[in-house]
Amino acid sequence: MTRKPLVQSSPLTVAVYFSPELRAYRSEKCESAFPLGTVCHEYNLGPQSVALFESVLTALFDQVLVIDSMPIADATAKVVAGILSPAITEFNVRLVETQITYRVTLYSPAGAELNVDEFDGSGPPFTSEGARVAMRDAAARFVRQFRKEPVIVRWLEDAIVTSSDTTQPQTEEGVRP
Repeated sequence: MTRKPLVQSSPLTVAVYFSPELRAYRSEKCESAFPLGTVCHEYNLGPQSVALFESVLTALFDQVLVIDSMPIADATAKVVAGILSPAITEFNVRLVETQITYRVTLYSPAGAELNVDEFDGSGPPFTSEGARVAMRDAAARFVRQFRKEPVIVRWLEDAIVTSSDTTQPQTEEGVRP
């Protein structure tokens, strides 16, 4: 069961795109286990990552729409402030720790890339629980750091103003002039 982060949500609707690569992400890591030989562990991180980010984004924003493809339809673009797309860029199991790195890209409703950031986490080595701990650690860093990025601060401010004043024009990138 994924616990919901305790954060104040932004009064915005965002879309989230989980690529087929993220949804299907799997990794097999092997270690030498003398005298048993080599022992391999399989990590099925895709479905767990999707559930984790659904939980985190639902806590951060009032409404989250999961989309199946990019770019998005015009009707959806009119109701979302932006599109977030997480990806796993690195997963390592070392002797002392398990590490995961997520890249989260923010796009405007029109599909223009606004920001890319990476968040990593670590947990104990060679266990499924270690992978879950690393994923939660990375998600916690995302929650703590996401709203501190200058580009994100400006995007949030502009999106909140725009959502409360729909007469305000927007540029192709989704930011007020």
